[in-house]
Amino acid sequence: MKLLVYIEKTIVIMSRKKDDIRETMLEIIKEVTQLSKMVCSSEGTTVEEALAEHCRESRFEWITDLPISVVHKREKLKDTSTAAFLNANNFFDNSGCAANRYTLSYLKHLYGEQKSVFQTIDLAVLTKGSDMDALMFESKRPNDYWKRLQNVEPIEAMIGLQYVDSASCSEEMIERALVECSNGQWQIESQLRDAIRSKKENSGLREKPFIWVVLKEHDDSGAVDHIAKMLQHYFGNNVIHETGAKAFYIGYMPTLNAISLREFYKKG
Repeated sequence: MKLLVYIEKTIVIMSRKKDDIRETMLEIIKEVTQLSKMVCSSEGTTVEEALAEHCRESRFEWITDLPISVVHKREKLKDTSTAAFLNANNFFDNSGCAANRYTLSYLKHLYGEQKSVFQTIDLAVLTKGSDMDALMFESKRPNDYWKRLQNVEPIEAMIGLQYVDSASCSEEMIERALVECSNGQWQIESQLRDAIRSKKENSGLREKPFIWVVLKEHDDSGAVDHIAKMLQHYFGNNVIHETGAKAFYIGYMPTLNAISLREFYKKG
């Protein structure tokens, strides 16, 4: 009898948690839509500028370029200038390994100079009042290339930002990319897949909501909208699309793990 009561309580708690996650997700999507409209409606407005204004009213905290992985060992770096820069900034310990703990401000400073030694979330949505200044990293195996962020609890959602022009979405350019690119993929799709894959490699992020925002020059050519179709391929019906002087697209999924990378977008 006690077991049944325990199971029933657990089911109720899990149900409430799912409802809370869904409500939070919808609230974040609403705010991301407002942000996208601000950027697209004002000539020259950047995401960072729109975000600075938006944050005054938001119940969440927003951080750009939040590091989720750092290079594990100095010996992994092929570029000697990158290694020299990190050495000069005391990134590695005496054994040539990255530390387990860094401050956010320190890593943001390094990221501005050497982006290749980090994996980041373009825009991280955090619980209000979260203390993310101390970031903790660990590697799963001794020879892993990356040490991954461990204290991910405050992250409410991960947002990726992509800027594209109309020309790169034309039939001609896509066909050319499929033939000429070394991986045989459309670059715009590759960027999305790379962002999803890099975050899935951190097990702590797989159950977090994932949002992909595409900002694009609007055109009235009447051609097939491959951005919308690509997002529908990965996010199903969870796609928002608005046009104007510029167009924006938002694809979202309640959990990153629910996005499948098994199949590529099939043009046509």
